[in-house]
Amino acid sequence: CPALCEKACTCGVNGEPVTTRANEYSIIEQAYSEGYTRPQPPKVRTGKKIAVIGSGPSGLAVADQLNKRGHTVTVYERSDRVGGLLMYGIPNMKLEKHVVNRKIDIMKAEGITFITNTDVGKDISAEDILKQYDRVILACGASNPRDIAVKGREANGIYFAVDFLKSTTKALLDNTEDYISAKDKNVIVIGGGDTGNDCVGTCVRHGAKSIMQLEMMPKLPETRAENNPWPEYPRVFKTDYGQEEAAEVYGNDPRVYQTTVKEFLADENNNLTGAVLVKVKFEGGKIVQVENSEYTVNADLVLIAAGFLGSESYISQAFDIQTDKRSNISTEKNSHKTSRDKIYTAGDVHIGQSLVVRAIREGRDCAKEVDFDLEIIRLGIGDVTLPLSNAVVDAMKKGCEDLRYKETFKGYPEYEGYDFVRQAVADYYKSFGVSVDYSEVFISDGAKSDCGNIGDIFSKDNIVLVPDPVYPVYVDANIMSGRKIIYASSSKDNHFLAMPDINVKADIIYICSPNNPTGSAYNAEQLKAWVNYALENNAVILYDAAYEAFIQDDLPRSIFAIDGARECAIELCSLSKTAGFTGVRCGYTVIPKELSRGGHKLHDMWYRRQATKFNGVSWAVQCGAAAVFSKDGQKQCLENIAYYRQNAKIISDMLDELGIYYTGGKNSPYIWLECPNKMGSWEFFDYLLENAGVVGTPGEGFGECGKNYFRMTSFNSHEKTLEAVQRIKSII
Repeated sequence: CPALCEKACTCGVNGEPVTTRANEYSIIEQAYSEGYTRPQPPKVRTGKKIAVIGSGPSGLAVADQLNKRGHTVTVYERSDRVGGLLMYGIPNMKLEKHVVNRKIDIMKAEGITFITNTDVGKDISAEDILKQYDRVILACGASNPRDIAVKGREANGIYFAVDFLKSTTKALLDNTEDYISAKDKNVIVIGGGDTGNDCVGTCVRHGAKSIMQLEMMPKLPETRAENNPWPEYPRVFKTDYGQEEAAEVYGNDPRVYQTTVKEFLADENNNLTGAVLVKVKFEGGKIVQVENSEYTVNADLVLIAAGFLGSESYISQAFDIQTDKRSNISTEKNSHKTSRDKIYTAGDVHIGQSLVVRAIREGRDCAKEVDFDLEIIRLGIGDVTLPLSNAVVDAMKKGCEDLRYKETFKGYPEYEGYDFVRQAVADYYKSFGVSVDYSEVFISDGAKSDCGNIGDIFSKDNIVLVPDPVYPVYVDANIMSGRKIIYASSSKDNHFLAMPDINVKADIIYICSPNNPTGSAYNAEQLKAWVNYALENNAVILYDAAYEAFIQDDLPRSIFAIDGARECAIELCSLSKTAGFTGVRCGYTVIPKELSRGGHKLHDMWYRRQATKFNGVSWAVQCGAAAVFSKDGQKQCLENIAYYRQNAKIISDMLDELGIYYTGGKNSPYIWLECPNKMGSWEFFDYLLENAGVVGTPGEGFGECGKNYFRMTSFNSHEKTLEAVQRIKSII
């Protein structure tokens, strides 16, 4: 890490910057010495298998993160040791190998498998890898070195820097003398970057006779130039450890600026003996040689540290993926997904030669993208996941067949719906002890539409009372109509069941029970209090009963189970959650004929509104709706509801185990929980998404009273709900 942050530190403008790198180093070493960095294997495995090709900094970072998320990770390395650049590309005096190995040992103990001496694309085919793993991440590094294409390049004694450095490190680790030696040799290092400096430092340790380091660029200024202001990284002259050591040993800085090799010289056995150097300059935006500036120097060993051109071509060819003009693996901007499905990339093979710390960042970002792609579990969905019942589908099929023939064809339906469907709804009410006449039932395309449209029959001067937190449709529809909205607050103290305040005057009251978003359900006594309040204030209750079928306890399933409600309430209901009609759209609204305000029957006013603005629900859909209330339809729909109830219980049991307060989950598909550790709702949303890959709904989106609360739903599958619960438990 070159401590980029220190160069931009505000303290460094007029003094010394904060020593961030040294501070972090100290913290890390303290953590190891105190045992804080012990292995912590994931408690839950997802069953997903990941292959990481390459064990350099990006490969290790992506493997570490994905393993922590519970995926099973295997890392392939073509060398005999894990670590890539960290092991063989950076010399020991700069990075001791025990530092690398101690982290790898922890990763192994946490469940990551490392396979060495295996060159994917050669020893094992790309297709075999793709068959074995759910996702593949190419983190192979920019291992294609830039060459020097000049006369005499084929002479013996010319090596790429990476091969030279690896041979030295490997000999030290293997305790052998088998390495490229610079001892007693005249060495030329071509390249002035970090790798070139590492070569200089290594040659000093070998006991080289002389060292020359060539740089094509001019020497940088001692201080910032005008076009290089703070907080940009300072492009100024610096002397690294290799140059310092060479200057100490040989009496001069080894660097020669604005110079390159024009020709390599060799003896009759093709062994390198020297090099013809030439001065260069910038001209017309290009580097050109300076005429008559050539001179010859002795050389027994040349190390080419001129950077890298990207990935080796056999990798991209083996996986059949696209590369850019610099031979880096191509992806969309701000993405790590390659041109082929299931394959991702990270590190230098993706962005080109760069810093170790940037490669680590690449690996972490890639891991997040892969983890999200493997699956985000959605516990915030308001949609159902189980299909329509057979009874409903069969009825809709028959309804569609009716439209095929002249004798049974149906055009525009009645505005209030076909009588046989309305009667089926009335009979359904009767099944749980509520009396509704079929003529009071209006078939519609859903409770959401009716909740928004019912305002058409009310004056904009009416004051609207809504609970907080609240289903947004109630608020938004009335804001659009220009009505004044007041709120009935709810909280943990009243279990999120807002009650009427006799000191507050309202004309229209929205009530949802079981409630969306809180899952709380009113008992008969509580609903009676609301009915009394409405009658005393000559108000109308708009009662959303969309989730009544989820009620299991001895609680009212309709506002009309309460005495006096027929004089003050309209009930809206939907088949979306009770029968899975989210993709079909059908619901109903019940308006008692005796309900009137200002001398007008609201039943008749709603009929007029529907006749003016609504063309009714299609014949096939109404056939399906009627089937919902048949014997078979009720049995099949209740089976689906029982499935969602079980999901709600799974979530509720988790919250009980964790000691987290919640409402809902028994008589409702919604679970409303208090965010743990005093987190805000959006903070908890981010925490769940980033650490568990689980999505819910921040309570703040439902109103001021939802700020520290969060909504989860039971509409996913059993398998995903169980997995989500395990993920959440592992991070709380």
